[in-house]
Amino acid sequence: MINYLIEFSLIHLLLFGIYKLILRRETQVSFLRIYLLGATLLALLIPLIHLPNYSPVKNFNITGVVSTMVLPEFVVGQTEPEAFYSPLSNIPRFIFLLVSIIMVTRLLTAFIKLSIIYRKSEPHQLYGKNVRYWAGLDSSFTFFKWIFINNKNLQDIKEIIRHEEAHIRYGHSYDLLFMNLLTIPFWWVPSVWLTIRQLKQLHEYQADAYVLSSITPESYIHTLIHHSLKQQGLILTNSFNDTPLTKRLNYMKQLKHNISPWKLTMVFLVLLLTAYTFSCQNLITDDLSTQVEPEKSTNDGPVFQIVDQSPDFNGGIEEFYSYVGNTLKYTDNALKNKVSGKVYVEFVVNKDGSVSDVKVLRGLGYGLDEEAKRVVENSPDWIPGSQKGHIVKVRMVLPITFKNSDSPERNGIQLASPPIKIEGNTDKTPVEVEPENMPKYPGGVTEFFKYVSDNIQYPDEARKLGIEGKVFVQFLINTDGSIDHVKIVKGIDTACDKEAKRIVENSANWIPMVVDGEPRAMTMVLPITFAIPNK
Repeated sequence: MINYLIEFSLIHLLLFGIYKLILRRETQVSFLRIYLLGATLLALLIPLIHLPNYSPVKNFNITGVVSTMVLPEFVVGQTEPEAFYSPLSNIPRFIFLLVSIIMVTRLLTAFIKLSIIYRKSEPHQLYGKNVRYWAGLDSSFTFFKWIFINNKNLQDIKEIIRHEEAHIRYGHSYDLLFMNLLTIPFWWVPSVWLTIRQLKQLHEYQADAYVLSSITPESYIHTLIHHSLKQQGLILTNSFNDTPLTKRLNYMKQLKHNISPWKLTMVFLVLLLTAYTFSCQNLITDDLSTQVEPEKSTNDGPVFQIVDQSPDFNGGIEEFYSYVGNTLKYTDNALKNKVSGKVYVEFVVNKDGSVSDVKVLRGLGYGLDEEAKRVVENSPDWIPGSQKGHIVKVRMVLPITFKNSDSPERNGIQLASPPIKIEGNTDKTPVEVEPENMPKYPGGVTEFFKYVSDNIQYPDEARKLGIEGKVFVQFLINTDGSIDHVKIVKGIDTACDKEAKRIVENSANWIPMVVDGEPRAMTMVLPITFAIPNK
């Protein structure tokens, strides 16, 4: 919602600036009026339009100094009770709502005043027009189909009625009602108020031109001078004296001429560029979410590696490990040659939950690679993953450790932690790291999540606006265990992104990864889901 308000203000300010810069001295009143109203409608609609973006963020890799790993997901907000928030806890929001209420009151007051005037006035027929007369009015004015006058015996009343008739004919009251309604949410946008002021002037110019089509300019100028002392001051009405007399006299002296082609071309190009720029702006984040860990596309759509909802095995990941451990066999050749080590099996969980594209990224030989691939290929169906509510294909990696020992557990086969992608820097082959040598938080991952739970806060603004989603925080664990290079690789909202980054930056030092007995730096990615409970 905040993004929409900001985009509207920027677009409207830009388009009104074009009006003042290029069009304000033109005398084609109908075109100018259409431009101002059209610019306002465009400012309302453009932020809602999503055009194809032909310059997406591509080839965005989550890579680290040594390797990359996605931690288990931590969910913020699902177990905590709904908190009470006072309006005063967010001063900008409180001010926004307070002034918006004042704007609503302002409009309601205007309607009440008009209702009182309507009840006090008397209907009359003057020069074939239905008018309402009340001596308590300061001047004549129009509101939708009603013409209100304060003196029915004036010598030039016919010209005044014709002027007010023009306001009805051109529907000027609809313009003012529409723009004044916009002051409720957009009271803080100066171009909205300037547009109302400009439209009122154009309304009077258009009404003047309508009157001049039937009487001489000298006679009408005399009428204007005679009735230029007072205004009624109602925000939703068109008064005979709304625009300063000198401006109206100067306008009537100018000859109408067509707007030059270069100005029309400039206006058209600015409108087109503005629409395209702001319509594509929202897609940059969307493109990023689909380009994190880029994957080749297939006939069934792209393959993802990081998604909002990861695939899950029926019965949970432990059930999958049980299936693999009970099915996989240590080959005779490998046992005979005392082969031990880790086999990395990559596979894709399809939209229907089936497993395909199984291949060994790094193996041991002696029949162990084929055996690991066979077991994964024959895996029962999974619960597919999803991205932004849509079922998608997800690529996963299963590390399987074969240990040749006298008392093998599970036939000498051990499974590593849940499927994770572990990549090297250059050749994209996995780095040989035993699970026990992976980076660890003091006290374990449970202690790390406890630290996050005790310290992270759901931003007030994001909660109140109903902003939810997953923030991916990438960070580097240095060889001394310190945290460095913290950044958001995929976010949902400025406040949520900032809070997730703060939590990781303030984390205690980790126990670094160990490779070949030496501490090594490692980049990790932590997904943090912000979810509003009881929504």
